[in-house]
Amino acid sequence: MNIVNALTDLGDLAVLLPLVAAVSIWLLWQSPKDAAPWWFLAVALCVGVTAALKILFYGCPLAADLRSPSGHASLSTLVYGALVVLAAARATQRQRLALVAIGTAAILGIAASRVALHDHTIAEAISGLAIGAAALAIFVWRFLSRPPLPSPLWPLLVPAAFLVVILHGDRLRAAEFFNAIGAYVQENALKCG
Repeated sequence: MNIVNALTDLGDLAVLLPLVAAVSIWLLWQSPKDAAPWWFLAVALCVGVTAALKILFYGCPLAADLRSPSGHASLSTLVYGALVVLAAARATQRQRLALVAIGTAAILGIAASRVALHDHTIAEAISGLAIGAAALAIFVWRFLSRPPLPSPLWPLLVPAAFLVVILHGDRLRAAEFFNAIGAYVQENALKCG
C-alpha cells in the first residue's frame, strides 16, 4: 500500500464513524455536559451538508470541477480536528503547536490523496475541507468556551488509535450511494436551470 492510499483510507467512513462514536462516548463521560450536544450538532451538520451537496451537485453541478464535495475531507477535518482540539486543550504551548501541525498535515494529506487518486478535483477537496472546518468551528467554539475538566485523555486516545489501526483499509463506499440518489433526484424531480 502506498502513502496516498494509506492517507485516503484514514478518511474513509469505515474509520471515521467509529471515531465519531468514540469521541461521543468520551464527551458524554468526561467533558462538560454541554459539549456533547454541540459535537452531535457539528457531526450532523458536517454529514448532512456534505451528503446534501453531493446529491444536489451530482444532478446540478456548480461548475465542471465541482460535482461532489469530498466527504473524506469534510469528516476528516471535523473528526481529526476535534481530536487535536481535545488533546491540545490539555497540552503545553509547544505540544499544542506540534499537535496542530500534525493534525493539519494529516487532514490536508487526506484531502490531497483524494485529488491524487482522481476521486475528487481540487475544488471538491477544498469544499469538503470548508464544510468540515465550519462544523469543527461550531464544536470548538462551544468546547473552548469553558475550561476543560481535569479528566484523562487516554480513555479517548487509546481506543481511537486502536480503531484507526484495526479499521484502516476498510471501506464503506458511500459515494456510489449518493451518486445513485443524485441521479434519481435529477431524473425525477430536479431541473437544473
